[in-house]
Amino acid sequence: MNDRENTVQKTISLCKPGFNGVLTAQEANSSLKHIDPRNLLCAIKLDLKRYITASGIVLSATGQQCSHSLTKFEEQFLLPNMSLFSSEGFDVGTTFAIARIVFIRISKLENCIPNPLGFLPAVFAAIREEDLQRDKHHLLVDNSGQEVIKSPYKVLPRRIWDLHSNRVIEFPLLTIARIQQSSVPRSDKWKFEFYRDHIPVFWAITHSWTDDMRCIRTPINGYRWPVPVPDGVSLEQVRDELLTFGGRYVWLDVLCLRQENGTKDEGVRAEEWKIDVPTIGNIYRTASKIVRYLNGLGRPFSHTGWDNDRHWLQRAWTLQEIRLEDITYAGGVKNDPMYLHAIGNYLGKTMTFREALTPILQLARHIDKDGHCEIYHLAKEMQRRRSSIPLDKVTGLFYLLRTWVLPTYSKATPPNEAWAQSIPLLRRKTKLELLFDFPYPGHDQRWFPSWEQLLEWPRRDPTLKHVSRKLDLDAKILPRCQHCNDCGHPILIENTTILDDVAINETTTPGVYTARVKFELTLSNLAEFRPYHGPYHDSYHNSCSPRKTSINNCVKITFFTIYPSQQPIANGLYTLVTPKVSTALNWVVATCILPPGSHCPKDCVLSLGNAFRKVGILRSDQGISLPQSKLRKGPCVFI
Repeated sequence: MNDRENTVQKTISLCKPGFNGVLTAQEANSSLKHIDPRNLLCAIKLDLKRYITASGIVLSATGQQCSHSLTKFEEQFLLPNMSLFSSEGFDVGTTFAIARIVFIRISKLENCIPNPLGFLPAVFAAIREEDLQRDKHHLLVDNSGQEVIKSPYKVLPRRIWDLHSNRVIEFPLLTIARIQQSSVPRSDKWKFEFYRDHIPVFWAITHSWTDDMRCIRTPINGYRWPVPVPDGVSLEQVRDELLTFGGRYVWLDVLCLRQENGTKDEGVRAEEWKIDVPTIGNIYRTASKIVRYLNGLGRPFSHTGWDNDRHWLQRAWTLQEIRLEDITYAGGVKNDPMYLHAIGNYLGKTMTFREALTPILQLARHIDKDGHCEIYHLAKEMQRRRSSIPLDKVTGLFYLLRTWVLPTYSKATPPNEAWAQSIPLLRRKTKLELLFDFPYPGHDQRWFPSWEQLLEWPRRDPTLKHVSRKLDLDAKILPRCQHCNDCGHPILIENTTILDDVAINETTTPGVYTARVKFELTLSNLAEFRPYHGPYHDSYHNSCSPRKTSINNCVKITFFTIYPSQQPIANGLYTLVTPKVSTALNWVVATCILPPGSHCPKDCVLSLGNAFRKVGILRSDQGISLPQSKLRKGPCVFI
């Protein structure tokens, strides 16, 4: 038992009937140096009389001049309202946490202390209403009927841990901007204004869950749900370290995010998780400081286990909890800056911890700086990380992609289904990257890969350029067709370059293909034709005699795969589609689904023409010049 726990137990005994009120300064020493000594009492459920007695005892023991006197805060606000707080189910600690925040706001009012009979219920009602409005504001049903989170990067925490009072409180308490009383005389009605753009100062803890997590019941969260902590670690131990760092309000998932407990509150948890889980990354993005525990909450840093599935470096969820080192405290290192130079094994190599951390920090910097990261890099990082719930990888990836809206979270949703449903939410550039750079179609022949395929994205050839972020193409997800099952999330691409009727055959060299394009060259299109500079330039040039009015010709173009492990493309006749003709851009090899005027209804996307299924992608390092009749511009739809 540590000093603080000893003092707590001693203080509890002091409050028993018959105690003479003597407590030595040594018995209430080091653990009280960070905060107001009265906060020691927040772990004890005391009635009003015993609170006054214990408050004086503790203050006297720490050498402060107070004896049994009361502060203005206690005399004018806390004690008169104690019964009201008690009726709300709050103990002394929660009462302190709430009352101090509210007292600071109302102490600036001209009428001084308000009528507690009407004021405190108004505070509780305003907080509940603010929490309700928060969910209503951010939840939206889109045109497809999917429930999504709008303005996700403005979502703030639902709860926060007040280290001074050692209680979890509602976060909207910190966002109260003004409190005004009604202008009607003798009215008990109060008006509360909350900050919308201003973010209160708070910290966040990033850690990985361990294999030996145990659940405890604690007054810190009002016993609302069991709190998982690593075996041998106490929340008081974590609190002491956070106070040493200088923290006051801290977000910790096990305390501030409602946990599963198998009770009637499970429905409440599921509703809260719809918003709270997808936007956890936003808590770390807006926190002023981050405290990082690498080997589990409250546990010391270790030189070993960096490749363990439970280590912070290996978890999928921690990827969105990374901030730069200048605002990050290292938990469990006891002020040892040399921990960054510790040597261990990571990803099969021996390196320092700084070397292991650097690529992750670079990725985080890229995401925050540009506001958009290529999905390839995020998918490769997610591929090697671990998660207890497969859906968590989908949720974390979408947050890192910085989409305009986020999908809600439902633990029961399979990851592949969640991924497919959320494709319309992706940014335009991400959709183009999936279409023009992912090397093969989805398992169900869709234009985008399945979730399993995304995580198995082949490694790129570093010598080649890939999809340019400067592509100026419109990419729009069309509504699902009501008449057939072929049109799940079709994508419409404007202003593409289309090459029809291309005969593709694989050569004896793996990954290299020849494409033959047949066309008729006449005097009418000779002027618009630019000479082809390819393997058959001489013979082709000699055949273009002005004496001939029409020439049946064939151009052969060499294509190659850009991924070493790309699936082969079967020999056959295809249509090639590219954003624009360039040796640095890919061509999508596609098959035409149905020609215009087919049996599909008029409102089906298949009846629009230029409707394709993706087969694969190829690239050519040759310049391609063909008549406009073969190399045409226009929109196309991929199913």
